[in-house]
Amino acid sequence: MEESQSNEQPEPEHEHWAAYANTVRSKITAWDLQIEFGQLRPELGSPIGKVDWHTEITIPWGLAKILLYYLQLNVMAIETEVGKIPVPKEVQPPEPPPLIAELAANETAKKVRELAVRMHKDFLASL
Repeated sequence: MEESQSNEQPEPEHEHWAAYANTVRSKITAWDLQIEFGQLRPELGSPIGKVDWHTEITIPWGLAKILLYYLQLNVMAIETEVGKIPVPKEVQPPEPPPLIAELAANETAKKVRELAVRMHKDFLASL
């Protein structure tokens, strides 16, 4: 029995798709991190524009730490090769807000805010 030959590639088990995002936000639970991606688009009368949120990915905290490592590594590599990556003032993260009254005496909340303020300062210094 003769087999027919074909140049067709086998169908992948899972569909793969790609999307563009220039904006990101996150939500957290004790179990995982939800990352939502969107595209900032110009809008008449708006100095910044409007975000079209289109994709959400949820990952466990262990993977979030690994992702953080690879993101930092890749940013460092690109900046070593081409120089600092510019971040327009309009999209730079704001300074962390003061703690709300209900959390003012919470030691964990105070420590997290101190870390967030330091990270924000370090981020701005890296630009």
